[in-house]
Amino acid sequence: MNTSSTTDTPHTKPKARRWLLTQNRQLRAEGIFNWPLPAWAGRFSDGSTYNACPEAGACAKLCYARVGTYRWPVVLAAHERNMWMTMHALDEWEAQMAEELRHRRYRGKWIRLHDSGDFHSDEYLQAWLRIMRNAPADTWFYCYTKSVSRFRRLVEPNPPGNFLWCYSLGGKEDFLLDLESDRHADV
Repeated sequence: MNTSSTTDTPHTKPKARRWLLTQNRQLRAEGIFNWPLPAWAGRFSDGSTYNACPEAGACAKLCYARVGTYRWPVVLAAHERNMWMTMHALDEWEAQMAEELRHRRYRGKWIRLHDSGDFHSDEYLQAWLRIMRNAPADTWFYCYTKSVSRFRRLVEPNPPGNFLWCYSLGGKEDFLLDLESDRHADV
């Protein structure tokens, strides 16, 4: 006679969902989610290199994201994982990000792109523009960027309605900014 039942089997806890977008304590208090990349440049474990901030200038030496909690091994590994996806699996990352943004947790929320890192390639920025255009209407995006020429070519002619950006001084392309008319920050 078989006396086993489903109550006799050990309960396995469902695997926790791994979100692409994160929150630190400060952003959580404001209801903002974040997509971080590593600060400036580095080397993946396979020996290949990356530059998450190709337009960084003087700011690279003073970058807040090159010290403190950003350098903790678990934090840096997560940021480098994000960078690797955007460099080596961009289509898969884009599909995963677009799907994630349909979740109810992002309704009425802001997404900050890059509290560390920046738009490191045209393809990466174009993926974000597609994601923004297809995101739910009540999800908004913002960033600070030093990628002035890239934004002039790819964003300014036809920006998504749910996207705000601010140029950040300290990069190699500061000379392209009109400090009288371009929205900018000097951190």
